[in-house]
Amino acid sequence: SAEIGGNEGNPGVLLDGVADVNLKWEKTAQISAGIDFGFLKDRITGSLDYYKKNSIDLILNKPLAPSLGVSAITTNIGEVENSGYELILNSINVQTEDFSWKTNLNLSKNDNKIIKLVTEKPIIRGIQQWEVGKSLYEFFIPEWAGVDPADGAAMWYKDDLDTNGNVIGRSTTKVYADGTRGYHGSSLPDFEGGFTSYMKYKNFDLNLIFNFSVGGQILDSDYSSLMNGFSSPGSNAHPDNLQRWQNPGDVTDVPKLVIGNNSDSSTSTRFLYDNDYLRLKSLTLGYNLPSDMVKNIGFS
Repeated sequence: SAEIGGNEGNPGVLLDGVADVNLKWEKTAQISAGIDFGFLKDRITGSLDYYKKNSIDLILNKPLAPSLGVSAITTNIGEVENSGYELILNSINVQTEDFSWKTNLNLSKNDNKIIKLVTEKPIIRGIQQWEVGKSLYEFFIPEWAGVDPADGAAMWYKDDLDTNGNVIGRSTTKVYADGTRGYHGSSLPDFEGGFTSYMKYKNFDLNLIFNFSVGGQILDSDYSSLMNGFSSPGSNAHPDNLQRWQNPGDVTDVPKLVIGNNSDSSTSTRFLYDNDYLRLKSLTLGYNLPSDMVKNIGFS
């Protein structure tokens, strides 16, 4: 496609994009298997399922050389595989005339892997790099090296290369653009799930619902925007800025404050955190009115 444009007042036609005449529909191939089970006269029941789903001929933008006049083309870019397990357990822990306690646990694990790409080199997409054998959810960012106690400057790690481009060591740099990007964690957890506990004593009942996640990471961009060293006058700032470097010899993980544009709060492992959690999603305490009382007040 093309668009009308101009250069210094001279009208012209500019190439806006190119179409892939061989573009195909995305396809999926999936297999799954599972078992249901019960023990102790079905006081413990559950199911275990396995799945594997391949997304073939993914339709996404493929980067092109700038010399071609367009930056990308929408095409079939590769194949991705998702596989994992899902476990559900139900249990009747206590069952008497006046008291009962039941629980439910669901647990899932998902693995993501890039099987094929149409490009010879990996594709960088923001804070991720797509590479065969890697996951779509791995962070591909520079590694934070801390703050230089001598001058309060932010530092990042970079690879040292020989004349053939081979990595021979690591050092630090105070120039963000010189930091080496690498794989550091994944937003995809090792496993996640939920837990429900329901207890009833006579007319009272208590229901608790939890959810949890283990093994994933999160890139806290909200926090980083508040740790920008006042590069934008009048913007909000986090109290952690009070821990900034101020004098030679200060040991801190917050660089000196700099008025004006800087890269101190740019994307790096400085703002990458473990995303493990256990949350109480819901708590409900109830009381069931006796049936004769309900009838007396005109309800059924």
